[in-house]
Amino acid sequence: MLKKIICPVDFSDASRTALEYASHIARLTNAELQLLNYQQAMPHQVLSPISMRHAEIEEQQPLITTELEKWCREANRAFGITCSYEMDVDSVSLATAINEHSNENDLVIIGTNGADDIFQEWFGSNAFNVAKRSLCPVLIVPENFTFGTLRKLVFAWDYSMKKDELFNRLFAFAELLKTEIDFVHISSHATELSKDVFNAAKDAGEEKFGGKIKAEYVRIYSSFPAESIIDHMKEKHGDILALTFGHGKLAKKIIQGKDSEGDHVPPSFPILVFHE
Repeated sequence: MLKKIICPVDFSDASRTALEYASHIARLTNAELQLLNYQQAMPHQVLSPISMRHAEIEEQQPLITTELEKWCREANRAFGITCSYEMDVDSVSLATAINEHSNENDLVIIGTNGADDIFQEWFGSNAFNVAKRSLCPVLIVPENFTFGTLRKLVFAWDYSMKKDELFNRLFAFAELLKTEIDFVHISSHATELSKDVFNAAKDAGEEKFGGKIKAEYVRIYSSFPAESIIDHMKEKHGDILALTFGHGKLAKKIIQGKDSEGDHVPPSFPILVFHE
């Protein structure tokens, strides 16, 4: 059961979108929503553009607190949810700070506009680094995304059904939001052997989930897995893409937002990241 949703906010358009999405999820799941404004007092990395001096933070603290109170009141009034807030100042990274405020049973919902500068291209956006290092699942919401009816969760699937805890969390999340699941696997070659492996994995999945939740098993032949998964999300009207950091480069490419030519293309749908 989901008890707490943590939503990091910096009052940008991306965090405003995340707040609205998090408020919808909190209402659907009866979870508490906690807003977290984190100020990094010292650089976590030498060239980090987000670090601030203590004096600057202290000067801004009353304004930040007032704004947090305002956002909480708005969420409570509009969605009828329990909303609290906290401002935290430390020298650690945002991802580490969030871990200090959460446990593995929580959910982090964070906004993103993709990797929008050279620093983030190399070291990852805030959302990417939070998702990579978080102790709990992280739901990344694109800037200006509009919440709608949740019907389908698409899971980028590597055939493994042996990671019980991961799949129990996936099932629990889908059950909580009352969505069906598409298990999507990208194969580079269409061979009889790979077909047999897919069918065996599908049988294992059906045995595990049974009739508890509506699920479809999809195999796509492509040399471009990230682009193929994105196309599937669009064609099948997926509402949330779920994946793990076991998918390595695939996860980074989708979260950071790059097309096959390497151009910056922010994700157009929410991405739910689990850890194996």
